[in-house]
Amino acid sequence: ARMETTYSVLQRLVNRAPNFGIGGITGMVNALHDPAFKQSTYELFSFLASPSWSRHELLSGLLMGPFRYSHFDVSNASLAEWGAAGYIEEDVKEFLLASFEMMNSPNVAMDLRIQRGPEYLAALGRSVSSVFTGTDLADVQARLEADFKAILAGSGLLAKVLEVFRDGLGFGGQKALPPPRSGFDGEVLSIVLGVVLSVVMVLAVVLAAYFVLRRRNRSLLGQPRVPQPCDETTLAVSWHTVMA
Repeated sequence: ARMETTYSVLQRLVNRAPNFGIGGITGMVNALHDPAFKQSTYELFSFLASPSWSRHELLSGLLMGPFRYSHFDVSNASLAEWGAAGYIEEDVKEFLLASFEMMNSPNVAMDLRIQRGPEYLAALGRSVSSVFTGTDLADVQARLEADFKAILAGSGLLAKVLEVFRDGLGFGGQKALPPPRSGFDGEVLSIVLGVVLSVVMVLAVVLAAYFVLRRRNRSLLGQPRVPQPCDETTLAVSWHTVMA
């Protein structure tokens, strides 16, 4: 953050944190899968992220943005590939340079650090779409301002929103922690004794039920226990013939 002159001609501390607004693909695999499956998944995503295939997807698809150093190449040969894919080379060059500067910033913000951030992004997206469809810029600005005010009004107390926003930027003050208690006071001791006595009572009930059910040759769930083999055990074997 640094001191800058704002639009209201006032000196204010301004924090410029470029927003990382480029989408992408994330791959994951369950750790409980067998090693062969995990290796295959790793190789699949390694292929998708490889220089050749990722550039192909970058030029022909909308699922990912630039993420390799080679994707930010603004040489004439690279821009010619973008042009062949239907893009305007000058616009691509401006986009790639701005994106690389954004991603290379030590203060990059991975998401809007404000309550209901996705709703602000959605409002911005609608505004951009309106511009592309030919809506008058003054109407777009008025709609965007109204949307922002509505989102902010539904976010709770303004002071709390500002506090969360400043904390997200690292400007929030450190709250003092209460000093640790020394020894056991009466309240803590009563809680500990209550928990211990409750556990002892539960164990006593379980043990009593266990011995009663054991005498009746039943398990704790009340089901008959399987007789254990002994010298007086009789084995009965029977079979049935089913006629087809």
